[in-house]
Amino acid sequence: MNEVKCPSCNTWYNKQLQACSACSHILPVHDTFAPQNDHRTIKPFEMPLPSWNTKAKNPFLRFAINTLVAGQWFVMLIAASLAYMAYWVAI
Repeated sequence: MNEVKCPSCNTWYNKQLQACSACSHILPVHDTFAPQNDHRTIKPFEMPLPSWNTKAKNPFLRFAINTLVAGQWFVMLIAASLAYMAYWVAI
Protein backbone atom coordinates (compact mmCIF):
# COMPACT_ATOMS: atom_id res chain seq x y z
CA MET A 1 0.00 0.00 0.00
CA ASN A 2 2.72 2.46 -0.98
CA GLU A 3 0.73 3.84 -3.89
CA VAL A 4 -1.59 6.82 -4.00
CA LYS A 5 -3.62 8.40 -6.77
CA CYS A 6 -2.31 11.48 -8.60
CA PRO A 7 -4.78 14.41 -8.26
CA SER A 8 -4.22 15.64 -11.83
CA CYS A 9 -4.16 12.48 -14.00
CA ASN A 10 -5.74 9.92 -11.61
CA THR A 11 -3.01 7.35 -12.14
CA TRP A 12 -1.47 5.45 -9.27
CA TYR A 13 2.12 6.28 -8.36
CA ASN A 14 4.62 5.37 -5.69
CA LYS A 15 4.10 7.38 -2.51
CA GLN A 16 7.83 7.96 -2.02
CA LEU A 17 8.26 9.85 -5.31
CA GLN A 18 8.20 13.65 -5.37
CA ALA A 19 6.41 13.86 -8.75
CA CYS A 20 3.93 11.70 -10.60
CA SER A 21 5.65 9.26 -12.97
CA ALA A 22 2.92 9.61 -15.62
CA CYS A 23 2.30 13.36 -15.84
CA SER A 24 5.24 14.84 -13.84
CA HIS A 25 2.78 16.64 -11.57
CA ILE A 26 4.51 17.78 -8.38
CA LEU A 27 2.85 15.99 -5.55
CA PRO A 28 1.49 17.98 -2.59
CA VAL A 29 3.14 17.54 0.78
CA HIS A 30 0.81 16.17 3.41
CA ASP A 31 -0.57 18.89 5.71
CA THR A 32 0.77 17.35 8.89
CA PHE A 33 4.35 17.47 7.61
CA ALA A 34 4.17 21.01 6.26
CA PRO A 35 5.40 23.78 8.54
CA GLN A 36 2.40 25.29 10.26
CA ASN A 37 2.02 28.85 11.44
CA ASP A 38 1.84 29.54 15.13
CA HIS A 39 -1.74 30.70 15.76
CA ARG A 40 -0.84 32.26 19.09
CA THR A 41 0.22 35.86 19.22
CA ILE A 42 3.02 37.20 21.34
CA LYS A 43 0.61 39.18 23.49
CA PRO A 44 -2.88 37.71 23.02
CA PHE A 45 -4.63 40.44 25.00
CA GLU A 46 -3.06 43.80 25.52
CA MET A 47 -5.04 46.74 26.79
CA PRO A 48 -3.06 49.92 27.37
CA LEU A 49 -3.68 51.79 30.58
CA PRO A 50 -5.39 55.15 30.24
CA SER A 51 -2.84 57.94 30.48
CA TRP A 52 -3.08 61.69 30.85
CA ASN A 53 -3.56 63.62 27.65
CA THR A 54 -0.85 66.24 27.11
CA LYS A 55 -1.18 66.58 23.32
CA ALA A 56 -4.35 68.68 23.19
CA LYS A 57 -3.64 72.38 22.68
CA ASN A 58 -7.01 73.55 23.94
CA PRO A 59 -6.96 73.55 27.78
CA PHE A 60 -10.72 72.94 28.03
CA LEU A 61 -10.49 69.89 25.75
CA ARG A 62 -7.47 68.61 27.68
CA PHE A 63 -9.38 69.08 30.96
CA ALA A 64 -12.40 67.17 29.58
CA ILE A 65 -10.26 64.30 28.28
CA ASN A 66 -8.27 64.06 31.51
CA THR A 67 -11.50 64.08 33.52
CA LEU A 68 -12.66 61.06 31.49
CA VAL A 69 -9.29 59.38 32.09
CA ALA A 70 -9.67 59.95 35.84
CA GLY A 71 -13.15 58.42 35.60
CA GLN A 72 -11.71 55.38 33.84
CA TRP A 73 -9.14 54.93 36.60
CA PHE A 74 -11.89 55.24 39.22
CA VAL A 75 -14.06 52.62 37.48
CA MET A 76 -11.07 50.28 37.19
CA LEU A 77 -10.32 50.79 40.89
CA ILE A 78 -13.89 49.83 41.84
CA ALA A 79 -13.88 46.81 39.50
CA ALA A 80 -10.53 45.61 40.84
CA SER A 81 -11.65 45.99 44.45
CA LEU A 82 -14.87 44.06 43.74
CA ALA A 83 -12.88 41.30 42.06
CA TYR A 84 -10.48 41.20 45.01
CA MET A 85 -13.36 40.97 47.51
CA ALA A 86 -15.12 38.30 45.43
CA TYR A 87 -11.91 36.28 45.37
CA TRP A 88 -11.58 36.36 49.16
CA VAL A 89 -15.26 35.58 49.69
CA ALA A 90 -14.98 32.57 47.37
CA ILE A 91 -12.04 31.08 49.28
